[in-house]
Amino acid sequence: MQNHVGMTPLHLAVYYRNAALVTLLLQYNADLEARDIQGRKAVDLAVEAENFPIVELLIAHGTKI
Repeated sequence: MQNHVGMTPLHLAVYYRNAALVTLLLQYNADLEARDIQGRKAVDLAVEAENFPIVELLIAHGTKI
C-alpha cells in the first residue's frame, strides 16, 4: 500500500519520527526495500532526518543502506 507519492506506512512512520509505529510495522513485516516515487527507502528518510535511532532499528531488521 502506497500513497500518491509512493510512501508506505513505514515511510510515513519514519517521516513522522514515530519509533513505536516503526517497530510495530516491522513486527508485521513491513517492506524495508519499498521506494517512494523519488526512489527513497524508509531508511533514506531516516538518514536525511538524522534520526539515527530509527536508522539503527531499520538496519537491525535487515534494511540495506
